[in-house]
Amino acid sequence: MGPNRNGQVDTPCGRIAVVFLHPACNMTCAFCATESDIQSMDFDQALLLLDVIRARSIGNIVLGGGEPFAWDHDVVALAKEAKRSGLFVQVGTNGIALPEGYDTLECFDRYVLPLDGADEEGHNAVRITANGHYNVILDRLEHLRRAGKPVTVSTVVTARNIGQLPRICAFLTGFKDRGGPLHAWHLYKFLPIGRGGREQADALSVSDEAYGRACAAIKPPAPKFAIYQRKDMRHSRSVDFFWYERGALRIGSEVWGCAAPRT
Repeated sequence: MGPNRNGQVDTPCGRIAVVFLHPACNMTCAFCATESDIQSMDFDQALLLLDVIRARSIGNIVLGGGEPFAWDHDVVALAKEAKRSGLFVQVGTNGIALPEGYDTLECFDRYVLPLDGADEEGHNAVRITANGHYNVILDRLEHLRRAGKPVTVSTVVTARNIGQLPRICAFLTGFKDRGGPLHAWHLYKFLPIGRGGREQADALSVSDEAYGRACAAIKPPAPKFAIYQRKDMRHSRSVDFFWYERGALRIGSEVWGCAAPRT
């Protein structure tokens, strides 16, 4: 089952499988929604999960974490297996530990990367790593642009960056104008869950009304890419979430978090 002209796979009900390979990450983001109760899969469990996903007539998979490139096993090898099985393969990553030649790897059909501020100060205030993260994202986006590799960008809308959405939109419009293969921009409302989000609930929370107004305000008259509002991805009509917990495979619509919000 191949991608259609929009780079998406035509599947029954258009469903997408988001896989939480493990809970660990190489960042400590302020709004992290990941719960530590999810269990790290071994490679055989991940391969078995590919069979489960295909059996559910799902043709589009997002490999996530935690951070998928910090998984103890080979996520590139897993992506190759997923691709060989006919799946459209995305990877939701913070971009820090991408392998050499990531922009030309055929096993990944699309990268999902975060951008949570209109400038270095705004982004790095919530996407926290020792050497700063904003410039890492700019570098990854530029390499993907040059390689013509499709990318989705995600933004977690918080009290700190809600006023920056028009500037982020302007940046992405410029990226698209320069030939950047931007598939979509996803706007995720901050949720006070997970190992980061619970502690930052007071500082980062925005109301449903403020989120809705901010999202509506940044849509350009003739958008050059799709913009999606994701007020609560725990209850998605188009996504199935897969993870292991206490030795058992769990499939449900409750989001446990990943490095970058998905598709």
